Amino acid sequence: MTLDEFLNGIRVLWNIDAEQYLACINKEDREYFGDSVLWLRFQGDPHRTFSGLPDQDQRRLFALVERRNADAGISA
Repeated sequence: MTLDEFLNGIRVLWNIDAEQYLACINKEDREYFGDSVLWLRFQGDPHRTFSGLPDQDQRRLFALVERRNADAGISA
């Protein structure tokens, strides 16, 4: 990963909307916690929330970051 990819990844996390974020979260957590609680937690601290997600959710969210990096022409 390059510095540009990393920095753009941070920007992507700051700019993900609720629909995009919640699409990455497993169904069971969405049902148990509720979308509004999950979204508010992410919105308040996206980096810390990302690091605390289950592996499968992290992978889906990271795939979104990678796609955005590629769309921005920043992928290696």
